[in-house]
Amino acid sequence: MEGLMDTKPNNEPLLTVIEWDSDHIIEVFDNNPNITLGELSRKSGHDISDLINILKNHVGD
Repeated sequence: MEGLMDTKPNNEPLLTVIEWDSDHIIEVFDNNPNITLGELSRKSGHDISDLINILKNHVGD
């Protein structure tokens, strides 16, 4: 399940965003060279600053 979120007419979430763990984020980022940080943020449930830190810590692994 991707971490997408939609709303009902009264703005209640239809589903809860489930945050991906760092291994899943790195796998998706490594295997999708055209993915943007914005798209990765929406799918993963993490904000962009968190993603940058996760990816920076992965460099050289």
